[in-house]
Amino acid sequence: MNEVAAVTVDAVSQVYFPGTANEVRALRRLSLSIAPNEWVAVIGSNGAGKSTLLRTVAGLERPLRGRVELNGRDVTSWPEYRRASIIARIDQDPGASTAPTLSIEENLAIAAMRGERRLFRRGVTAARRKAFREALAVCNLGLEDRLQAPVGNLSGGQRQALGLVMATLTGPDVLLLDEHTSALDPKAAAQVMELTNRQVREHRLATLMVTHNMQHAIDYGDRLVMMHRGQIVLDVTNPAKAQLTVSRLIDRFHEVSGESFSNDRSLLAP
Repeated sequence: MNEVAAVTVDAVSQVYFPGTANEVRALRRLSLSIAPNEWVAVIGSNGAGKSTLLRTVAGLERPLRGRVELNGRDVTSWPEYRRASIIARIDQDPGASTAPTLSIEENLAIAAMRGERRLFRRGVTAARRKAFREALAVCNLGLEDRLQAPVGNLSGGQRQALGLVMATLTGPDVLLLDEHTSALDPKAAAQVMELTNRQVREHRLATLMVTHNMQHAIDYGDRLVMMHRGQIVLDVTNPAKAQLTVSRLIDRFHEVSGESFSNDRSLLAP
């Protein structure tokens, strides 16, 4: 019996400003399946449709055509909030996943209620506080000893680390990462990627990671997908993915797209 995919994008098309001089075909009958526990890294030039793909899976955008399924269920018409118990998402802005005026503990308490229909209570039980400390300890940033600190006082890397813990707190099936290290310095980005790897593997998450960092796409995950003009032009899985280098990947882009980048730094940007 075939395993049901955690994420299925079936012949999805998305067009912005249709019928105008500014029309953009962001996705062109794109299809992609992600198995349970599979980590897929998506790369491509600016405007390739990477973020549109992620936003479509998240429910932030409804496709013009095609279907989106989560765990075999058609969720194409579901808005983002209906997918909240299945999907967790981290954006590139460290502030997007957290509430800066609330404490670390309060942010975790809100995350712990994701998908539940009840009001937020500021009171946290001793058992839940212990669970929060244990969840934060894996970050190796000392956040477990700063539960009452305002999140606004944390660095960008610390906030992304907290966001990852919050995202996995309620056991989602799918994790969406939208260039979640792009706003960080190299040291913080490396720390967040190591934490990402630990969280994805420990929680056995189906993960879709959009990134401009080609080395991250090579080093992490099970599968690398390259997009160009709203379509997938390259799809490589391990062990072949592990043998790639950045220069070989750029060469492969030129081969499969039939085009050259005016500036390859758009692929190499962190």
